Amino acid sequence: MIMSLNLRLPKDFEADFFSFDLEVAIGKSKPKAPPRDETITICVRDLISCHFKELLQNTGEVTSFTMKKTETMENVFREYAAQKGIQVKYIRFFRKDHRIREDVTPERFHYKSRDIIYCMP
Repeated sequence: MIMSLNLRLPKDFEADFFSFDLEVAIGKSKPKAPPRDETITICVRDLISCHFKELLQNTGEVTSFTMKKTETMENVFREYAAQKGIQVKYIRFFRKDHRIREDVTPERFHYKSRDIIYCMP
């Protein structure tokens, strides 16, 4: 005699079933910690008020901002402009040879903590 079972499984049953880690279940390894939203410190070097000699010596005022790696750079740009008393549309930010857009996140371009970006008029 054959019996059929009508089981109602949750929608995410397959995802849960196939992501089951046997080593974690039997205690051989520890479960992976969920990824945390790391913070990063971005340094902005002021090239607005720099003289040419200071520019060649790579000096100038440096302002540090702490942010999450997933935040957009727009927050840093706005805060920096507010501290300097200028509007964001009148200044530009660069890193190495490229201009940094407002919608970029540090995570996307692999910025590290204490990386320096440059601010120019």
